[in-house]
Amino acid sequence: WMGNGDNLPVSGDQLQQAFGNDTLSNLAQGTGTDGNGLASQLASMLPGLIDQFTPKGAVEGDGMPDLGAIAGLLGKFMK
Repeated sequence: WMGNGDNLPVSGDQLQQAFGNDTLSNLAQGTGTDGNGLASQLASMLPGLIDQFTPKGAVEGDGMPDLGAIAGLLGKFMK
């Protein structure tokens, strides 16, 4: 997703394989959904979030994303 051009999609199943059921279940507890629901939501949001943090197709600055900003954006999408 980092780069110029269209983002390739990702599925909830792919994210579930990448993160694992335990991690998704733990994250889902704070969102009021289950691991499968969270994986689907993340699959639709992550390409856009990565675009916002890499507007020129690369990580800028010190290479560390602003975790507070990421949490804020996720919070807006998950309400």
